[in-house]
Amino acid sequence: MNLVVLPVTVKDSAGNLVPDLTKEEFRVFDENIEQKISIFTVEAFPLSAVVLIDNDLKGKDSDMVEESLKSIVAGLSLADEAFVCRFDTNFIPGKALRRIRTSW
Repeated sequence: MNLVVLPVTVKDSAGNLVPDLTKEEFRVFDENIEQKISIFTVEAFPLSAVVLIDNDLKGKDSDMVEESLKSIVAGLSLADEAFVCRFDTNFIPGKALRRIRTSW
């Protein structure tokens, strides 16, 4: 048996976190085939993410990305980490996002 860890965050239609899901209320599909859930836990664990941003964005697209980055930071917990990098024809290393950062 292969164990696949599938971290998820579930929100209701108002955008509020749903922290009390049970195994019976949760379903996973792979290519439209429901998968058996052998182990289900609501334990939180740290998230690590890399966000790649196209360095050639203009005007409105750039503004939309900035708003998205604010949302990403707002969704991070103090235990999470995220690294924002840029790319054009080459990869350009960036900086780690901090949960408390509010301006760009």
